[in-house]
Amino acid sequence: MLIIGIDPDLEASGVALVKNGQLVDMETLNFFDLQDFITHYKDEAVFAVENVEQNKSLYAHHNGKNQRVRERIGQNVGQVKAVARLIEQFLTRLDAPFVMVTPLKGRFKQAKKDKDYFNRLTGWTGSSNADKRDAALIALYGIKPGQFVPKPSEVPH
Repeated sequence: MLIIGIDPDLEASGVALVKNGQLVDMETLNFFDLQDFITHYKDEAVFAVENVEQNKSLYAHHNGKNQRVRERIGQNVGQVKAVARLIEQFLTRLDAPFVMVTPLKGRFKQAKKDKDYFNRLTGWTGSSNADKRDAALIALYGIKPGQFVPKPSEVPH
């Protein structure tokens, strides 16, 4: 089974491929390259996309910051949410099986930020950045074992 994890971002989304439970590749792709990538794998993979809509509000995290900083952070969050919605729409349009994954917490959030911890947790030895690591963690741990991920056309409306 091939699982592709996606950490949405405006400039370059993190993407990770997990085959039979093993992390085999990670990269960052701009939105148009990501569309080509998804199209290439749409019939052989299940996609796990971080559901950034689940993130807490801007003010819950950054209440002590000055107004300009909060506005910049808010704009960045809005851009990421828009990209995530476009990815979800694109996967639906292609009828590719996917699940929107709640942002990971605890040790997984720590592994996103800490390369050495990530490497120990996953066995990865190559280069990485936070976006790639997040995509990998979403692919590795975002779908529960045995969870059925249907194509959009298979979901009753």
